Amino acid sequence: MLFYIVWSSWDHLGFTLVMFVVFSPVIFFAEIVDWLLGAKRK
Repeated sequence: MLFYIVWSSWDHLGFTLVMFVVFSPVIFFAEIVDWLLGAKRK
């Protein structure tokens, strides 16, 4: 219920920005791991 209140009260753009900030380190880390594995294969 709390999630619904936050979703309805916030602007969707702001919510998307928050989600991007939260998940960007995970995506960044995954990209680094993928690059390292690719470099090792060569």
